[in-house]
Amino acid sequence: MSGRYRVGADAIKHRAEVDQVLFAVEVDGKEIKRYPVPGATVGPKKVDATTWLAFAEQFKADKADPELRFKAELKDLKSGKHTDNDVYLDDVVVIEAMPKRFQMLAFSVHADAETSTDFFMAVQKDGKDPQVYLRTPDASFNHKDAVLKATEAFVSFETVPLADKAFAFKVTNFAGGKNSYLTAVDGPGQRVLVQVKEHPGDAIPEAAKFELIAPPLTDEVGAVEKGYRSFKSKSFKDCYVRHGGFVLYAYPKVEYDAEPTRAKAFDLFNKDASWRIEPLGVSNPAFMNLPSGQYTATLPDGRKATIIVPAEGVEMDLLFDGKTYGLVARKAANNQADLFGRYEQKGVENGPGGSGALKRTPKGFTYGVSLSDTADLKAVEFTKASD
Repeated sequence: MSGRYRVGADAIKHRAEVDQVLFAVEVDGKEIKRYPVPGATVGPKKVDATTWLAFAEQFKADKADPELRFKAELKDLKSGKHTDNDVYLDDVVVIEAMPKRFQMLAFSVHADAETSTDFFMAVQKDGKDPQVYLRTPDASFNHKDAVLKATEAFVSFETVPLADKAFAFKVTNFAGGKNSYLTAVDGPGQRVLVQVKEHPGDAIPEAAKFELIAPPLTDEVGAVEKGYRSFKSKSFKDCYVRHGGFVLYAYPKVEYDAEPTRAKAFDLFNKDASWRIEPLGVSNPAFMNLPSGQYTATLPDGRKATIIVPAEGVEMDLLFDGKTYGLVARKAANNQADLFGRYEQKGVENGPGGSGALKRTPKGFTYGVSLSDTADLKAVEFTKASD
């Protein structure tokens, strides 16, 4: 759960004091956190009644429909006095702490927050290069080095919850080994790189552990509302996962400084260290309702293609000319009921390329394919093979 809060007008009217309790968060009748009256960050210590501040709490619901309450005018535990403080709340959202399977997208590139171009964490598919990069599926992007290559794939993660708000992120589509995790490692020039490394055995090393930070470091509009998070390394002190030059690092946190150049660096760091968690397909009920199994199609040139839909309804595989290519769930193309997700083909060379929305049909679904990089997409119907 996350949102924003600000000191209410009545709190000032009734002489609220800095660090006095302002409001509390309650889940199913149990208080889980209190927030104090904020003070100004510069100048005399007085109540800050103008700044919207972010808040976030993780909780485990005991029932399917938990009751959330925000309480003000509470008894202050330090002074023992009953306060008359009120609070303004906004942008309150409740999101799953971490989905089981997901991909990660950057909040911004070149400081342009929430641009129309998506940038995902990506890695070499053959496992020979463990470095994690930032890539886009948009072939028209002006930095060609940042466009996903045929030898690369957007990283698919699996959440491994650990103690003390920590997580490990297992990589499920990397050829380097079955126990491969997102890992912070020493790099050249005292930099800490973020790579995919195999860790044999069941033990997960500290280098592969990260603390989830919510709300994220950036306070830009949209970051809290869309569930962005930041990730702090457990093995490198005060280092956060961020991108720079389309490469992933774990950088020491940049502290705020009012000097314009340093203030800009602070803002850029916070944006580059904020990530959107995009579940792999599980959030779209229409896709989940598609029966699992093999679906076949005849392409415009007469060749055959097969798409395998797994029972868990998370990813598909396209079989073409004896090779397997991944179709990874991205997001709904729009709000039409018959569209059950937009997919991106990964690593297709000299085969049906491009991407397109899948539509349900009475016999299966249609998927847009082309026979070359320049050919127009054609809607090809895949029908379910007989069981």
